[in-house]
Amino acid sequence: MSATLSHRRGWLRAMGLGPMSVLTILLLGLGGVLGLFDLVLSIAHITDGVLETKNGNTVLALMMVFALATLLSAYYRHRREALMQAMAERLGLTLPAEALQAAIRRAARRDMVAGLGVLQDIAAAQRFVTGEAVAGLLDLAGAAAALGLVFYLHEGFGWILLAGMAATGLLGLVLRRVAGPAAAEAEAGLSGAAHELAGQLVHADLVRGLGQMPALLARWQRRHEAALGLADLAEAQGDALREAQALIAALTMMGLVGFGILRIVEGRGTIGLVLGAVLLGLFAMRPLAGLVLHFEAWQAGMRAWGRLRQALAEEAAVVARPPAAGAPAGLVVEDLGFHPAERERPVLAGLDIALAPGEVLLVEGGNGAGKTTLLRLVLGLMPPGQGRVMLDGQDTWFCDRGLLGARIGYLPQDVQLLEADIFTNIGRGPGAPAELVVAATRAAGAHEMIGRQPMGYQTPAGTSAGLSAGQRRLVGLARALYGMPRLLVLDEPEIGLDGAARRAMRAAVGQASAAGAVVIVVTHEPATWADLAGHRLRLEAAGGFEWLAGGPGESDMERHRAAAG
Repeated sequence: MSATLSHRRGWLRAMGLGPMSVLTILLLGLGGVLGLFDLVLSIAHITDGVLETKNGNTVLALMMVFALATLLSAYYRHRREALMQAMAERLGLTLPAEALQAAIRRAARRDMVAGLGVLQDIAAAQRFVTGEAVAGLLDLAGAAAALGLVFYLHEGFGWILLAGMAATGLLGLVLRRVAGPAAAEAEAGLSGAAHELAGQLVHADLVRGLGQMPALLARWQRRHEAALGLADLAEAQGDALREAQALIAALTMMGLVGFGILRIVEGRGTIGLVLGAVLLGLFAMRPLAGLVLHFEAWQAGMRAWGRLRQALAEEAAVVARPPAAGAPAGLVVEDLGFHPAERERPVLAGLDIALAPGEVLLVEGGNGAGKTTLLRLVLGLMPPGQGRVMLDGQDTWFCDRGLLGARIGYLPQDVQLLEADIFTNIGRGPGAPAELVVAATRAAGAHEMIGRQPMGYQTPAGTSAGLSAGQRRLVGLARALYGMPRLLVLDEPEIGLDGAARRAMRAAVGQASAAGAVVIVVTHEPATWADLAGHRLRLEAAGGFEWLAGGPGESDMERHRAAAG
């Protein structure tokens, strides 16, 4: 129970709802409701008094009361809107940092589209908080109080109003059951079609070069039109139900007026009483009508909020563990296994590796053998299904990513550079020491290449900067070598490089090894690295593996297990 309350308080804080904010909203709402009730009762009494005395000054007083009430209502709504906007801004400051990390983790664990979906849900949650749907929910308390006051005026008025409110609420449930699934399916279809198109257009040159653009657009158009058809169906159903809701509201008002006239005819009521009942009835019906009108917004907002909460829960930052005392230096992979739920057989199973500082490991294997999975597990980008990976005694999954990342160099197959200049990319962000950037560039053999660029180290290096694939790879290698990492991981680094660049790449690996870094090279060309590598590992299907040369010594693994306890 306490854990649940703590979780809810955490989400209130994330939304910007501190104790004072909640109290302010409640006081504003309560003040507005009480002011309205006092106004309605005053109008009822004043109306009856005007009819009895036929005094024009009373009418003038009534108009002044109306004007004052209108000003107070406008001020209340202004204050409430400002509070909701402040909540959305605080939500925008609090969650994106966590959501960005969750998006990156999800992109690493699944794909880029899944990561982008998390960021889109942040924007949807902000729009939901500032929309009219949430503001309408705050008026429901006033609607319940208005219903109670109508019962106080007369039970007959109360039962008529309760019937109208119940019918309106029932329509909301019908709208959820009828139009909700179609709206959700349409939203998922539109999002899926857009994500598929965006994923294909990442390689726009390939799509255009192979003449796949017409087929790609035709497929997107079919999915898009199908989703639009579902959206139109949901909208048509919603329109019909909203028209029914308007009819119910009109019938409810007619019922209140009719019952009031009957009371007047029988001599047991006054016009002021009828007027008060109708005004309160309008106030009570309006929030329910708003819930029906904005039901789609509620559904979309709650779906986005639910996905966001799930993503933050699934991709939450792990609790860092301290390095194991007395553990050997270097990289130790102990009983490592990974078995995705969607696959019958594991990708990796029972893999043990022990690499001392300065040792180089070649990883070979066919497509789908698990090479990329092994690298991601070693780098701590995804949790292992079994076993663990230790770098100098530090678990690479249960770690402070900022501290561990500074000790790791990684060159993936697809080199991704920041939309910044070459200097910022190599230094892993702005403000890096120039001597370290230049040292990494020289070690990668990229210093002369950068010197030939129009702006040198200030040359843009983003996706549209104009660097060739080989130049981007050299910049990526310099970034991997920045700061003399303790672990250097290269995923097929020779791709796209000519003879001179390959020699520079080999020299960089040799220097990193000589400086004490553990080096892992995934390659389809083991002959290129044979004289540098002391170990060769071939991964096979279904989690199998074979040591081709220099496998990890059994004594090293036993020494690590004993040191780690």
